[in-house]
Amino acid sequence: MLMENLVFTELSKSLNPLLDSIRFWRTKSGAEVDFVIEHQGRRLAVEVKAGDPRGKISRSQRSFIDAYGPEELLVVGDERSPSRRVDSTEVRFIEPVDLAPTLRAWRHGST
Repeated sequence: MLMENLVFTELSKSLNPLLDSIRFWRTKSGAEVDFVIEHQGRRLAVEVKAGDPRGKISRSQRSFIDAYGPEELLVVGDERSPSRRVDSTEVRFIEPVDLAPTLRAWRHGST
């Protein structure tokens, strides 16, 4: 929960509430993605994992990618791992310290 609060705080500071929306995604079956950001018709998903996600993509993340095809999905955890591509979505494993610069780059289309 602490990590999710930290990530939400960074999202709130890095995004413009007039241009960007922060939501979450959850299905009736319980699949979820912690944060979904929309900016000028583009979509970014952010999943928070306490600990090291070890470069793994969860079923929930895969379901979201299949349903919505975001440009990127950021997995924020304690360790970085190499990026992977799932269909047309770039899945990046980053640490919390990387979140603000990654969001700025994404908003400006330079990721």
